[in-house]
Amino acid sequence: MRAERAHEVIAGALQRLGREGGWAEARPYVLRHLATHARLGEALPRLLADAEALDHLDQERLAAEVQMRYFGSGDAPEEAEQILRGRQALEVAKAEDRGAVRRLAGLHNGRAGRAAGRGGWNPRWVASQAGRLHLTLRGHTNVVEAVAFGRLPDGRLLLASGSLDDTVRLWEVSSGRALGEPLRGHTGWVEAVAFGRLADGRLLLASGSSDQTVRLWEASSGQALGEPLRGHTGEVTAVAFGRLADGRPLLASGSWDQMVRLWEASSGQALGWPAGARTRR
Repeated sequence: MRAERAHEVIAGALQRLGREGGWAEARPYVLRHLATHARLGEALPRLLADAEALDHLDQERLAAEVQMRYFGSGDAPEEAEQILRGRQALEVAKAEDRGAVRRLAGLHNGRAGRAAGRGGWNPRWVASQAGRLHLTLRGHTNVVEAVAFGRLPDGRLLLASGSLDDTVRLWEVSSGRALGEPLRGHTGWVEAVAFGRLADGRLLLASGSSDQTVRLWEASSGQALGEPLRGHTGEVTAVAFGRLADGRPLLASGSWDQMVRLWEASSGQALGWPAGARTRR
């Protein structure tokens, strides 16, 4: 508690220095380290309410500290939400269009270009250079067995996680937020997840479970696609997507039944005999 109080006092002093001397003339230490002291002193909400300060602070450090404090949190103030949305938007924007990046940063900073006009938001932020963060996504109620990354058509990076709580969760990587409710449908542990893309560009998620089934989900909405894919007689512990020479997407699944099965990803239809199976005479 002593250290927290010390950082709170330092943050207050630095904020007063910036306000009294003018943020445009503030010393580099103030602009670079105020956000860190504010986070460590639990004074970040007070700093986020100072719109003029936010226009001048080192934007990479500010974004990193906001993400460290509010990543995956449900108590983020609106200013923090705007900064996190701005970080996501900048990751999606094309880095070479510097003008667009600055305008987008100003917009998502909640000041419609005020910061952009003064060059306050550094386009180098697009590269996410200030992000050595160890952050936790909370929501599952049991062991997490599988994770996979996928990217939506709009550029957003998603993370899928499968758990022994029988659910799959989708997360928005830039903010750490869970997307909607857990994906429910399996009646056993979820032991494998993988992303794949249909010919029309839609992003799919496949999950394999100890209930001996594979399920397909539409990643953008979390909606289950059709009925579970049945055929395995053991726990499904691996799933992976691939694509044929003609462009058709395939899904493979592996199981404790010592079989690999191939499925047509767009329809969920099984393709041929399972690999490893013995044909009947």
